[in-house]
Amino acid sequence: MRSLLYILLIGVISSLKSINAQNDLIKGKIYSDFINQLVYTHDTTFQKNSELIFLSCIKKIDSKSNFNFGKQFIQDSSFGYMIMKLDTIIQEKYNFHKKGHIQTNYRIKFSNIKIPLGSIAWEKFHRKNNNCFGILKLSDIVISNDGETALFYSEYYHYFLFASGDLIFMEKTDNGWRILQYINIWIS
Repeated sequence: MRSLLYILLIGVISSLKSINAQNDLIKGKIYSDFINQLVYTHDTTFQKNSELIFLSCIKKIDSKSNFNFGKQFIQDSSFGYMIMKLDTIIQEKYNFHKKGHIQTNYRIKFSNIKIPLGSIAWEKFHRKNNNCFGILKLSDIVISNDGETALFYSEYYHYFLFASGDLIFMEKTDNGWRILQYINIWIS
């Protein structure tokens, strides 16, 4: 009897590890597809040729990024539920679990780099990091119950007074994940 319980426990633990590994792969694909689309759009719009992105995870949301308006959406769609769920999990400590799952067309440097303050600091940053997109911060991801929609919070910093914090909705397609909608939280 004891050995049967032990075998069942091992099976449950193995299943949970398998689910977590699959979840990490899905999240890595969502992040990768988002980064590729974001940087391509930025480069096309501003005639840039980004090669490098400083990437870090958002460990805690500050007071300027409050998603309580998710309650307004809750009766209309699953978006409200996802926003409220993200608001809850974003208060928890988060770190990229498997950085290797994020594969983009750009060189990624995982770093908790500080945001340069002022135009002179940004000019120095870009001189030191040639062809750099800037600094991109990502929260953990909430995936809808049907697995077709994902939501996370993103902050990106390109230059002095050129930054944004957005809720990003992604949808699953036959060709991967694509940006469905942005909800801007703040902009500078």
